Amino acid sequence: MKVVTILGSASAYSNTKKALSIVENKFNDLGAEVNQLDPLSLKLNNPATTETEDTKRITQLVREADIVIMATPEYHGSYSSVIKLIIDNLGYPSALCGKAVGLVGVAASPFGALKALEHLNSITTHLGCYTYPKMVNVASCYKVFDKTGALTDENLKERLEELANNMMDYAKKF
Repeated sequence: MKVVTILGSASAYSNTKKALSIVENKFNDLGAEVNQLDPLSLKLNNPATTETEDTKRITQLVREADIVIMATPEYHGSYSSVIKLIIDNLGYPSALCGKAVGLVGVAASPFGALKALEHLNSITTHLGCYTYPKMVNVASCYKVFDKTGALTDENLKERLEELANNMMDYAKKF
């Protein structure tokens, strides 16, 4: 299976990237081909302007993917602007249409990224994605990763790895 992950954080110390790497590692263990779209390594324009080479490349990667995983921090009660920029650069109709999509939200709040996940779910539904209903909400992110970046919460690790396992089966339905 081909998997594209979309990192919705441009932070050098991203807890979202740490959570996403656990999902990616599990996909790798399962034999999937994984490509990460990292906003720090992409040159994207505002949509409706000149298409960049990165825009063409990421659109093709998503079109060829069986599974797309989106991971976003929660900023001011919603998903990040960089994940929106990536989504908007995937064309119209979107390359995401008809894709099996899994969502991961990360926040410092003890409630996690509930609003970001809710908003991102609305977007994926609007785009015609098959969004997996069991989203992973990482709450209190500054408490679950140690100083080395390792995840200290085994239950959370299981849920992140389970997302990869479940998406492999879920994507076969579409």
